[in-house]
Amino acid sequence: MTTSDRGIEVNLDRAKTAQDGDGQRVIIPAADAPLAMQWLDHWVRIAGRQPGWLVFSQVSRSDRVIHRPMSPIAVTAVVRTLVHQFLLAGGMESVAAWAAASRYRSHSLRAGYATEAADSGVALSRIQDHCRHKSPLTTAGYVRLAQDWSKSGLKGLLP
Repeated sequence: MTTSDRGIEVNLDRAKTAQDGDGQRVIIPAADAPLAMQWLDHWVRIAGRQPGWLVFSQVSRSDRVIHRPMSPIAVTAVVRTLVHQFLLAGGMESVAAWAAASRYRSHSLRAGYATEAADSGVALSRIQDHCRHKSPLTTAGYVRLAQDWSKSGLKGLLP
């Protein structure tokens, strides 16, 4: 990962959609994601990150950064913990919040982006590029989900 005034460039050496070893590049323009820029700058400073190092590294129980990648299971644990905290802050009881949070996983970040982007009117081809889907049919599944809520076909038909 490298950052500049223009934004963030993440180079994926290996990815689900690039298993041939060519890797992939993800660009996040600073103007489109100022909060992401702020938090990544903070992480780079406190973790002593250097260009080319892993973005998501393991952290020991004593809060020491370990220069090894986080496992998908660890990313899912982080996502679920943050969803749980969000639900608690919204007034949900802890047991119900854990039950709801358990439905989220690392893939939920990609699915959430695709759904929100489609709901906001981002072109299918741009969502496909950003999600690195090989097939527009895969991306269309997310668009359909978003359109189920915003363009159900029932508008004006029911009182």
